[in-house]
Amino acid sequence: MTRSNPNRPVSQAIAEMFARPRARSALALLVLAGAAAATGTAHAAGECKIEIGYHYGNPRVDRVTYRTFDLGQTITINRSGLNYTRNLRSYKVKLRHYNHVTSSASYLTLARSQRDPLVGFHLMPITLQRATCLVQTSDGMLFDSLRALASWMKSTGQTIDQITAVLVQQFNQSMRQVASTLRSIGYSINQVAVALKNRFNAGAAQLASTLKSVYGASATQVANAMKVAGYAMNQTAAAIKQVYNASAQAVASTLRSVYSATVTQAGRALKVAGYALEQTVSALKSVYNASARQVTQVARAVYGAGATVAATALREAGYTLSQALDSIRVVYGVSYTEAIKILAAAGYDVRPLMIGTRTTTTLTSFSFSR
Repeated sequence: MTRSNPNRPVSQAIAEMFARPRARSALALLVLAGAAAATGTAHAAGECKIEIGYHYGNPRVDRVTYRTFDLGQTITINRSGLNYTRNLRSYKVKLRHYNHVTSSASYLTLARSQRDPLVGFHLMPITLQRATCLVQTSDGMLFDSLRALASWMKSTGQTIDQITAVLVQQFNQSMRQVASTLRSIGYSINQVAVALKNRFNAGAAQLASTLKSVYGASATQVANAMKVAGYAMNQTAAAIKQVYNASAQAVASTLRSVYSATVTQAGRALKVAGYALEQTVSALKSVYNASARQVTQVARAVYGAGATVAATALREAGYTLSQALDSIRVVYGVSYTEAIKILAAAGYDVRPLMIGTRTTTTLTSFSFSR
């Protein structure tokens, strides 16, 4: 059994991550040449820097300017009167020139310390339109962008987790940047959700925010992706509330659709998400057509609510007097008379219940004074 060597080159380390022959041959190419590959450090910003000599005016004035940009980044320059361009750093740079005499564009690549032209200045009127900091593999392959690199990796049979690892470890991409890159090469929201959770150990709200931003996804789409990625219902409920500022009803509907949540499960998730009892009861009634008994059970078991608090929530959700009476008696195990007192305290007009009963005398002053 071969032991891992912490001092081995990055190219060897990445190659050893994968067992398949094709994966080994492809992934071995993904480490950039230069210091980053030798040391195993992630790339920082500003890997490319060019010196631009140009002129303007009559009499002629010559000037020099500098531009710094990141690996895989293309910048627009549009500098006319170009004298020369020099690559000041180790990563290759692709330039796009426009020749005003021939009315044509051309491309050239500058290696480290290379200058164009090699000596002197351009003799024709040239505009430097764009410059790209090229992503270069150890075998000399060049890519205009990290998207192009990721697309190539996908085409060679690498998994989404392998691509994500390279984007993060070698190019220091953020979670949102990785999601955008992966989406651009055709991965679904569900696939990306799993990859981001695996790589970043992302919190539910952080992942939901990223998926919403990158995919323009609805709350239901994000919730489904989070379920696929292994997030619990309670985590998803809290994330959807935070990211979408969603109502209790909207979250309950999403949980029922995505997680097949029961009334009690949805009630518990809504509580974890921070919704008040009244909001939860109303949402369960609307989404599930839940009975008064069901929501009263949620009020007692999930929220730990007393009978009067539960009865108040029933009244605010639109449950009738008779429905509330039945549920309070059954769930809280109180007598008919005690239930009437509870409903009266919760704001119900209990007079219809007192007609012809012994409670009329004892409750008149209490009920009618409200």
